[in-house]
Amino acid sequence: MKGYVHTIMGPMFSGKTSFLLHELERFARAGRKVVLFTADSRADNPVVHSQRPLYQGISVVKSRDADRIWDESRAFDVVGVDEVQFYEPTVVKVLSGLAMEGRIVLASGLDQDFRAEPFMTTLRLVTESEKLTRLTSVCQNCGSLMAIRTYRKVDSDGRILEGAAEVYEARCRDCMTMGPRLPV
Repeated sequence: MKGYVHTIMGPMFSGKTSFLLHELERFARAGRKVVLFTADSRADNPVVHSQRPLYQGISVVKSRDADRIWDESRAFDVVGVDEVQFYEPTVVKVLSGLAMEGRIVLASGLDQDFRAEPFMTTLRLVTESEKLTRLTSVCQNCGSLMAIRTYRKVDSDGRILEGAAEVYEARCRDCMTMGPRLPV
């Protein structure tokens, strides 16, 4: 099997994780050994935040450690990484190396933060990817189908503030600056 990297990116609520799971499920149903690493720290047990149930044939590992991904992926044909923006940039070399060894690598994550500043781990992975998927969401302000930004509804200046609909919403380019932020 020839390895490659597929990066799936977009704003929050665009279906990145659902898309990733759909692709991983296809490989699992085809008899490939599949592992999914998640950097999501919103729960104690390994969890993938999606509206889709997780297919039984996929092993899930909760870790933000690139070395662990390298070590534990060796027994699998297909490697998925969710929330890739939370990983250190060293994960890019690890995922590229796994593809060089013949593994199929799929990684999903945000391409930019709430200030529209790029997440460099995601964008560096783009340069190593044979395949790219950029998803859009529905603007929760005007209904546009071209929401490419993640709007933070609460007043917090830190770059990383993990949360879901209580903290963020998808916005289009025109609506990005509209609306007051809510106090934390």
